[in-house]
Amino acid sequence: IACWAQLLQQVPASRLLLKDYAFDSQASRECLLAAFQTHGIAPERISFLGLIPDKREHLAAYAAIDIHLDSFPYNGTTTTCDSLLMGVPVVTLQGQDHRSRVGASLLRSAGYSEWVAKDAEAYIRIARELAIDPGRLATIRAGLRDALFASELMDAKAFTQDLEQCFESVWQEWSQAAERGM
Repeated sequence: IACWAQLLQQVPASRLLLKDYAFDSQASRECLLAAFQTHGIAPERISFLGLIPDKREHLAAYAAIDIHLDSFPYNGTTTTCDSLLMGVPVVTLQGQDHRSRVGASLLRSAGYSEWVAKDAEAYIRIARELAIDPGRLATIRAGLRDALFASELMDAKAFTQDLEQCFESVWQEWSQAAERGM
């Protein structure tokens, strides 16, 4: 919240949309609004979306989003892919464990390592630079879906071949160890 509040302060015309089934609860929304207010962010700059069970409606909601600020320390997975699919750039903060490295892995495989931050300061800088350049955002949005489908992330054949090679390597090591009686 502190990081997102700092970004909102640095981009004064910006707003933050938070989406989660928990925001169907008024108490959850009020709790977060209070937390943002302690960082000087007015409630009218924060919007909420709760559960959208219909997949088409869920994906259509991305039309209202300019930049996806990945959560941390627990990064998004499906939401990150949904954002990229819908042409929304994702800024992620890479952490030290699996839950906080998923965003970085997905973005690098999609060809967007420049949106991966090593610390909160870089996260804010990357998001701010995207936010203050509407022309760049429009260009990204226009080409992101095609770039995603052309990326390593979506290359199922190459992924499967790499996975097969890993299995073969493990099998060979296991077989050699078994022959040596280990």
